[in-house]
Amino acid sequence: MVAVRLRRPTVTGAMKTPKPVVLLLSAALLALSAGCTEAARTAPPGKCVPAPNEDLRGCDFSKARLSGADLSNADLSGANLSGANLSGASLVNANLSGANMYYASLLGANLSGANLSNSDLSKAYFFGANLVKASLVAANLYEANLTDADLSYANLSGANLIHAKPVNAVFVYADLSYADLEGSFLAKADFSFADLSHADLSKSAMIGSNFSDATLVSADLSDTVLTGAKLVNADLSGAILSAGNFSFADLSGANLSGTKLTVSKATNADLSGANLSGAVLIKTDLTDAKLVGANLSGTNLTDAKLVGANLSDADFSGAQLLWTKLTKSVLRGANFSNANLFGVDLTEADLSGAVMPDASRN
Repeated sequence: MVAVRLRRPTVTGAMKTPKPVVLLLSAALLALSAGCTEAARTAPPGKCVPAPNEDLRGCDFSKARLSGADLSNADLSGANLSGANLSGASLVNANLSGANMYYASLLGANLSGANLSNSDLSKAYFFGANLVKASLVAANLYEANLTDADLSYANLSGANLIHAKPVNAVFVYADLSYADLEGSFLAKADFSFADLSHADLSKSAMIGSNFSDATLVSADLSDTVLTGAKLVNADLSGAILSAGNFSFADLSGANLSGTKLTVSKATNADLSGANLSGAVLIKTDLTDAKLVGANLSGTNLTDAKLVGANLSDADFSGAQLLWTKLTKSVLRGANFSNANLFGVDLTEADLSGAVMPDASRN
């Protein structure tokens, strides 16, 4: 029997993969690489997972559906939340400074204590949102809808609220100093005890709003509508109220010293006990207004209309009443000492007990 010896083939180098296999592997790797690149471009980074207490700085959540999400204490500074749905979300004490929230929906969201300073909230929807003690310093709220929102104790100093709609919103004890609310619709909003010093409220509609005990020192309320508004004990010293409508407003006890109320309408308004010393009320219509015990010393009432007004015990000392119409007004016990009554119309006025410019008493 002949033995057959089989020889093992000699390997001179590394075993080579056939070309077709190499091509298939290369194509697969390219596809995987392309897919990863596309995912990196469209999906948020790994850290951008919406959750409470997370570092989400600069994350892109634009048009994201985050309704009901819990983002309390999260750091979202500089994040992009434009067009995002955050209805009912919790953003309690969250940091949203410098965030882009343009056209975002925050219906019923809780942002109490949140930091929204310098953020873009233009055209955002805050219907019924909780913004108590939130910081909105220098925030952009242009055309934002804040209907029924609660901004008590919030800081909105220097904020842009031009053409905003805080209808029935609450701003009790809020800081709106130097804020711009020009052309805003503020009907039935509550600004009691709020600080609106140097704020721009010109051309705004504040029908039935409450500014009782609010500070409006040097504020601009020109061409505003405040019919039926409540400004009891408000401080409006040095404010501009020209061409405004204050009909049926309650300004009893308010400080209006040094204000400019020229060509304004305050028919049936209540200014009892108000301080109007040094104010300018040229051509202002105060028909049927109530100014019992009001301080009008040094006031300029040239060509003003106070027909049927109740001015009992009012102080007109040193006032300018040139061509003022006081027909059928009640001036019992009023003080006109040193007042200029040139051309004044006192037809059918009740001057019983009044002190006239020459110190004589009627």
